[in-house]
Amino acid sequence: MTRSIVIMLAAAMAVACSPKSQATLDVTVTGVADGTTVRLLDYDRVAIDSTVVAEGKFHFDILDARPDVAIIAFDGVQATSRFVIEPGTIVGEMNTEARTGTFSGTPANDGWREFTDGINPFNERRNRLVPMLNALVNQGMNEGTPEFDGLYKDYEAIAGEQQAWIEQFVGARRGTVLTAYVVFSLANSLSTSAMIDSVLTYVDGAPDNAFSDRLVERRDLLAASAVGSVAPDFTQNRPDGTPFTLSSLRGKLVLIDFWASWCGPCRVENPNVVKVYEKFHDRGFEIVGVSLDDNREAWLQGIEEDGLPWVHVSDVAGWQNAVAKQYAVRSIPHTVLVGPDGVIIEKNLRGPALEAKIAEVLAR
Repeated sequence: MTRSIVIMLAAAMAVACSPKSQATLDVTVTGVADGTTVRLLDYDRVAIDSTVVAEGKFHFDILDARPDVAIIAFDGVQATSRFVIEPGTIVGEMNTEARTGTFSGTPANDGWREFTDGINPFNERRNRLVPMLNALVNQGMNEGTPEFDGLYKDYEAIAGEQQAWIEQFVGARRGTVLTAYVVFSLANSLSTSAMIDSVLTYVDGAPDNAFSDRLVERRDLLAASAVGSVAPDFTQNRPDGTPFTLSSLRGKLVLIDFWASWCGPCRVENPNVVKVYEKFHDRGFEIVGVSLDDNREAWLQGIEEDGLPWVHVSDVAGWQNAVAKQYAVRSIPHTVLVGPDGVIIEKNLRGPALEAKIAEVLAR
């Protein structure tokens, strides 16, 4: 082998082995002091990289630019922004005081701005009606009164227009990373595997991306925890550190109650759940509270303050709680009623509806 060939091979290997970023991120930020640490986080808020703000700007080289959600967070600052990691040069502008952030320069980020610009007017029109509807409710005019029904008809009409606009937007962009991101971002409102299947048609053919994978994962989890399915078994620790397994309660009527001490609606509903527990516990009714707290002390304090006498479990991992992920929980309070045979009877029963269903099942 001649010296010139050796040199050429060495140069080729150096090029092949040198890491080259598939994406770059350049952000101008206001409201954050120079020297503040800024972190690039993945979808699960695990740190990918970090740097510091200098002259109101920061930069990241991103080696793995497979399309996915990424989050920008600053030490000591509450405001965060999210964007799409994808190959190319991404440019961002953030204002932490106004809690705004816009990103552009790549197809999905440019398209997301177009999507939000198009959908925001519908949200604004609907939001103007909400105080008016609440005012009618406070005056005793609920569903069934001409005033409430007329205004709510307008609200639903706007929602219908919005849905049609979304379908047109993603329909014109089938099989793109942008559409996968839009559908994924809206997927929290999809509560059944059939709903997920219906929107996956818009994603077919999209380049490899994390959004499509998560949609399929959510569909499968929803199917596994659907009404009529055997409740997925789980084991998680009680406050004293001892493990509890759901299937140990087979033979009882069980309510799995996903909640957290920081969740206002959960705390408001707790007195009703206590009442139901006290009324039916001696007849074979049990509750398992699965907490999405990420602070152990706050979790235990919430149990004590609200006087919740049933089984409690948590891995104190917040929204990453393993049981919540297993049951595809995206909002709380969230309840799952499981029959003595282990089959899921109903979901998200609250107030009088919860009490009525428990009484019906126990009377069989």
